[in-house]
Order: sequence, then structure tokens, then C-alpha cells
Amino acid sequence: MVVNILSGVFSNFCNNAIISFYCQYFFSAGALPKRAGYGTLGVMERTLVVDTVSKIGERVRVAGWVSVRRDHGRIVFIDLRDRTGTLQVVFTPGNAEAHALAQKLRSEWVVVVEGLVQERPKGMQNANTPTGAVELPAEKLEIIAEAATPPFPLDTAGYDIEEELRLKYRYLDLRRERLAKNIRLRHRVATLTREYLNANGFVEIETPLLTKTSPEGARDFLVPSRLYPGKFYALPQAPQQYKQLLMIAGFERYYQIARAIRDEDTRGDRQPEHTQIDLEMSFATAEDVLALVEGMMIHIAEACGKKILKKPFPVGKHFLPQRKEGVIVLLTSNKNLQQLPLKGGRQRYQIPAPPQFQRKIFPNVAST
Repeated sequence: MVVNILSGVFSNFCNNAIISFYCQYFFSAGALPKRAGYGTLGVMERTLVVDTVSKIGERVRVAGWVSVRRDHGRIVFIDLRDRTGTLQVVFTPGNAEAHALAQKLRSEWVVVVEGLVQERPKGMQNANTPTGAVELPAEKLEIIAEAATPPFPLDTAGYDIEEELRLKYRYLDLRRERLAKNIRLRHRVATLTREYLNANGFVEIETPLLTKTSPEGARDFLVPSRLYPGKFYALPQAPQQYKQLLMIAGFERYYQIARAIRDEDTRGDRQPEHTQIDLEMSFATAEDVLALVEGMMIHIAEACGKKILKKPFPVGKHFLPQRKEGVIVLLTSNKNLQQLPLKGGRQRYQIPAPPQFQRKIFPNVAST
């Protein structure tokens, strides 16, 4: 198992190294890899939309999607969108070729535009966008790809659109600002998680996905083996046994951002697969684990701009029910409990106000 893990790590490193060399080779020269229909405007390095604010008076080359097109007769405006924001591009009859080509543009077409960044006239600046003070009069325009009319608008939050339709065109739905922001936030959280755990002596180790079944809380997804007919692999519900083996191997502190795959009924907080921050520690107490996880959550939340009201986190106690003469008595800090009868000799308690310690789960007690 350890050999397989090390082999996979080495393979990934080699692949990443090749990709890194490839990117450095082409982009350090200011050129993009040659492919059909791209790069005919020359070898000028592409400028991100967000960087145009600092390039007033400079010639730039931007690329992205047509978010909005506005035809004012002799002048055509488009909002060009890339991963960093939107930029207003202006097409005038002074650049006849680009102006004529701009008449064809429609929403979500992919284009490359070249021109001289200039400041917008006074009174026409848009303070609601980071690039609202500048615009790009187009001198050259290249259409990389045309697009059919999207099945739904992409400039809204999308809550009013049927979910099945959004999932069918997921690649379009992910262009929505709200969803793109969520995915970038998830990436940020994963980066901060690795940053914190690496600084605390943890080693990130990937564990196999094709494995042997083990007793867990749900059914396994099975994968048939081609080499061994009638035999099956089980997809892991958690890396439980592997991380325990890693502790035996002496790593002491392990983590991975792991996929857990469970064959269980879908409901509000369940689906067949999810991602979890999985970690294991040797020679640790419960307090060590609590302190580590609390520190990690504070590090992530504050780095994402959130404010923690109480540090350290408040710690509650769990109170177990006691049976007395056939009646269940709840030991809680809240004395104001209303007792309601139930069939079968059990009792039901209704809590009229939030107790000091929230979400207690007691066996044989039904809540209202």
C-alpha cells in the first residue's frame, strides 16, 4: 500500500512538473500555444480584465465572453467577461473592420479584442464595478467561437430557474457570478486548510479509491474487476482503515481532503458522494483534537473575512436521560419543560424557549 501511495505521488509530481515546464516555456515568451482560430492578432501577451485599470494609455489584448451587447446605432458596446471581471469595449466606425465584425456579436460568444485602454468620460463612469472608470476602444476583434442563445439568463442569481434545467447545462450555470464565487470560496477554504495543517506538522497523503469493503454506516458502491471475474472493489465511505495504518506506519499526523462515497438515500443533507477534511493524530488527547480543529476553523473563517465572536469556542456538556419510576427525566440546565403524555408509557417534552445547550438528542424521547 505504501509503495502504491509513493508511486502515485511520484507520478503526479512528474505530470505536474511537465505541465509547469510547458506553461513556463510558452508564457515566458509571451506567446500562446498555436491552435486553429486563435492567436491571429499577434503575440501580444493577454491582459486580464481586472488589470486594465492600471494600464490607461497602454495597448492591451483581452479575451473572454460577451456578457452583454448594446447597439447604439453607429456605436456598439459590449461587456467583455473573463474570470476576473467585466470590461466595457467600444466599437466605432473609425475602426471599420472591427466595427463591422461587432455587428455579428451575440451573448456568450468568445472573442479576443486589442486596443488602447482609456479613461471613461466624466459622468459616464460606473462606480459599481472595479473597471467602471476605464473602457477599451477596439482596434482589432477576433471571434474565437460563436454560441447558441443560452437556455436561461446568466446575469441573475438563478434561484428562479428550474434546477434540472440548470444541472443539464451546468457548464453554463457555472458562469453565473454567484456560483463562480462559491467555487472560488471552496478553493480558498481548501487552500487555507492545507496551509494550517501543513504548518502544524501534518502530512497530506492520498489513500486508494478502489479498496476492500469495510463495515460503515451505509451500503458500499461496488466496482466489478475485469481481471478477476466475480470479484468487486468497494469505493470507500471514509479512509478510516488506511489512516489507522498510516498511524501504525509512524506518520503520526495525517490529513487529506477526501472523497467519501456512500450508497444511501438522497435527502436534504445527503448525496452519494461528498468531500470531507479527514485527519488522524497519534499520541493525542481529546483536548488536542478539539484545540487543533478549533484553531483550523478560526484560521479559515478569519482569512475569509468572517469575525469570530467568542474565542475560544464555548464548550457545552451532554446530559443523559435518567429513568425514574417509568418516567424519563431530562437533566438539563433549563427547568422550564412542559411534560406531554405519549402512548406506550413514554413521555414527550416540549421546550418553549431555546435551552442553554442546543440540539440535545435523547433516546426514547420524542421532540415537538
